[in-house]
Amino acid sequence: YPDNYKNYNDSFFTYDKNLGYKALPGKYYHQSYFNDEKIFDASYEIDDKGFRITPQENLSKEKIHINFFGGSFVFGLGLDQKKTLPYFFSQLIDKKKYHVNNYGIPGWGPNTSLTLLNQILIKKKNTSMINVLVFFPGHVYRSSCKVVFSYGTPKYKFKNNKLVKDGKCGLIKNMFLFKILNKSKVFAYIKDYFYKKPVTETQNKIFYEIINEFRKISTEQNYKTFIIILNSMNKDDNYKIDETYENLKFIDLTLFNYEDKDDYELFIINEKDHHPSAYANYRRAKALKEYMYINE
Repeated sequence: YPDNYKNYNDSFFTYDKNLGYKALPGKYYHQSYFNDEKIFDASYEIDDKGFRITPQENLSKEKIHINFFGGSFVFGLGLDQKKTLPYFFSQLIDKKKYHVNNYGIPGWGPNTSLTLLNQILIKKKNTSMINVLVFFPGHVYRSSCKVVFSYGTPKYKFKNNKLVKDGKCGLIKNMFLFKILNKSKVFAYIKDYFYKKPVTETQNKIFYEIINEFRKISTEQNYKTFIIILNSMNKDDNYKIDETYENLKFIDLTLFNYEDKDDYELFIINEKDHHPSAYANYRRAKALKEYMYINE
């Protein structure tokens, strides 16, 4: 890569007081290895707002914005700029009418997406938009603050049977102090104890309600809203979703069959990294476009 590209592993993330973290603007290269085997080699371009650029022509604020929210599956971890789900979708629709935004950041869960959506609805209140939330069942651990990379992201709770913000994920609220303590083995054991505790029934309901709230606040503004579920590429990771909760409605775009090895392998980058492949993103973009057309 050219000299003006930075190493993803060295300096990609930056602190954000509302979202916990997002990406630093700039160009990055990202190489991943398992032992001595290269898993992937990708480049990313991040705009001045901290989000991945989706290459498009004839950009205009007057267009209808299609906003994709999510984690690394939306971001396109391990894939070049023109291989992500938002990019493929942008190539399948009327480019004169729509503009696609990639609001996916590796490590984010629906809790962070909901917070970002609220910010966008305020900042872009005069912009026509369609909002798409992409999640997979294991994101419940992120919204429940049970994984290390949920540190600093928005935390939610129920208050008088309503979903409300409850500060941020993390045992230590001060980032500087956290970095110091994080070097301690004793603190590591304490972290593991809290992070490895099972998800409670209440945390389950909060996870579902976060997704419902995303749909609710978007549709209340008369914006079309689509909730997409992608089951984990690792069969053992899948957390069972209660589809009966409050009429939880989503579109399953998993598309592959675990039992068909050839089909399954087409949907992953590598057997050592189960992030979606470019093929998977194209198939899902095409299926989503068809679904949106049917439901217009």
